[in-house]
Amino acid sequence: MRQVASFITAQLEAWGVARIYGVAGDALFAWLDSLGRQHSIRFISCRHEEAAAMMASAEAKLTGKPAVCTATTGPGTVNLLNGLADAWADHAPVVAITGQVETHKMGGGYKQYVPQAIGEVLHLAFSTAVQQKGVAHIAICKDVFDQSTWVCRSSRSIPAHSPSTRTRG
Repeated sequence: MRQVASFITAQLEAWGVARIYGVAGDALFAWLDSLGRQHSIRFISCRHEEAAAMMASAEAKLTGKPAVCTATTGPGTVNLLNGLADAWADHAPVVAITGQVETHKMGGGYKQYVPQAIGEVLHLAFSTAVQQKGVAHIAICKDVFDQSTWVCRSSRSIPAHSPSTRTRG
């Protein structure tokens, strides 16, 4: 058993993510703590979420590899939109991982399988971003980051990335 936050960090490391651009917020603290306990992925702290998404977009355009940005819930997530739109317009593979309110504050009942589905959800987001050369978004409830999961690091690789991006139009 391991924390969902630790699983996400290990999986991103296995897929070659070197940087995550973002703005710290309380919905992300457990994940940021996990990132702080390793040395492979660098968290690039930004002053504004839009800058974080633009930086991820630029990295994805330059490398052709999926780039990651993050923000906390609510306005933090909304502030990513301009940078994500930039990535989408230029077919740059960007994955936005955002915090969300606790599960008991969501509209429906809490589903116990959520921590166990994290591997599949993460793989789907990265695969979608790469295959469609665009943007994928995962919102993870604040309390889920701290929960335990039995999911091990996925042996599944993400699809091969494009060596370059092209402009729409």
